[in-house]
Amino acid sequence: MSKPIRYARGGVKVTIGHASTVSLPPRSFHGRLTCMHFDTSKCFLLPTAMTGVRNLRRYYDQHPGLKVLVNGHTDKVDTDANNLVLSEERARSIAAFLQDQVDDWLAWYGADKPFGKRWGTREDQYMLATLTDATGALYLAAPISGIPDGAMRDATTRFQQANGLTADGQAGPDTRRALVAQYMAQDGTSLPPGTELLTHGCGESHPIDQIEAADLGNRRVEVFLFDGPIDPPPQSPCRPGGCAEYAQWVAQAIEQIDLCDPTSLDDVTLVIEWPEALTALVPRDLALRLMMGAQTRNRLWTDGVVQDNARRFVFEDLPEHTPGTLVALSNGAELVLWNAQTADDPQHPPVFSHVIEELIPRDETALPAIVVTGPMPAVEVDD
Repeated sequence: MSKPIRYARGGVKVTIGHASTVSLPPRSFHGRLTCMHFDTSKCFLLPTAMTGVRNLRRYYDQHPGLKVLVNGHTDKVDTDANNLVLSEERARSIAAFLQDQVDDWLAWYGADKPFGKRWGTREDQYMLATLTDATGALYLAAPISGIPDGAMRDATTRFQQANGLTADGQAGPDTRRALVAQYMAQDGTSLPPGTELLTHGCGESHPIDQIEAADLGNRRVEVFLFDGPIDPPPQSPCRPGGCAEYAQWVAQAIEQIDLCDPTSLDDVTLVIEWPEALTALVPRDLALRLMMGAQTRNRLWTDGVVQDNARRFVFEDLPEHTPGTLVALSNGAELVLWNAQTADDPQHPPVFSHVIEELIPRDETALPAIVVTGPMPAVEVDD
């Protein structure tokens, strides 16, 4: 991924002997989610969008504190006025998902919603075909049909049993609340609490695909991120002929990225490796906790993979250039192994302030710890 250009070169003019003020424009970033599409007339976030949502969260972790603008779009089916309303609904729906606002989503099942927009069995199936039970099996493996058939009833019953609900095979209010909550709670799909987030709808005014009126690519959401005020601020409703602000947001972004492209963000993998002879002396309740940016990752003793007489603990998909703290926990003790250090500079690996031997409950010969760090895929864990 190309790195953001913070500010263009070229300099500024100042007059010696006179006070000068140099103002730098706030940075902004444009994330296009080419996989974030919607069913016609709907604002439900489809499972195919999860790669983009997770990349958005990861990108936010790499640029913490940004203000977020979620911008909705539609295809050219229906009237301008109806499409404008739909685009705003899509933006608000995605904002609710990013902030785990369950009630906002449940409202779409209400009888007060227009029939073509109302959620029902089809949306339930999307969620059941995404979520897994304790064994890792999908609740629903059948195709999405929108029909409450036997496969749907069986999947709903299994979900209800797994979540302590009345197992009647019917997706009632309690079942749907649990479904939505778990769908929103998928790993890496929520923005940090307190993130400043606005929504805006542009209707059908700014298509990216011109093939046909109902083109899927235009039923989308885009995200703009600002490190200062959202400038220019969105104007609602969008004026006939298009949102002038949208063109400015696109033009002023110093980086544009397709968040649905799995190669669009740089991943960092941290591998912590100790000789098996050493870790064999550590109590089996050993846990490693890595706190990096807004993320917390835990690895248990059983997560360690033994290979070549060493036990390896792997942390994947970490944010770039982000200081982190690694803590080892065992036998009631908590040991900070390293603090406020990045994990993606092979030339300067984290320096341990403590060693794992301190968790061994008896005197043993200390063996050195080995740390391997680096960006994927430059570091091969199995070399």
